[in-house]
Amino acid sequence: MREALQALPSSLDKIFQATLAQIRRQSETNVNLAIKTMEWIFLAKRLLLVEDLCQGLFVRPTELSLDEDGYYLLEDMVDACSGLVILDEADKAIHFINFTVRVPSQQSR
Repeated sequence: MREALQALPSSLDKIFQATLAQIRRQSETNVNLAIKTMEWIFLAKRLLLVEDLCQGLFVRPTELSLDEDGYYLLEDMVDACSGLVILDEADKAIHFINFTVRVPSQQSR
């Protein structure tokens, strides 16, 4: 157990990098889902409701119709992000686990 504790990353930036590496080891579908989910959360100008995220992932910018197969389960979105995002049951929103996820590179400066 002591060895496991010593092997833990020593900074938030290193933890973030390890989590991104974990995301990259997933299937291509899950990697793409994680990236799209985090992009939507990062770029949202307001609290991102789960319904809004689902609809955003459902739309394809180059298509005139909705992607019938592109509707993802909420659990899949959260799982694909490997702990970087959470669902807030109270306001039905999805967001990063902590504000530092938005600016991880600043932690190492």
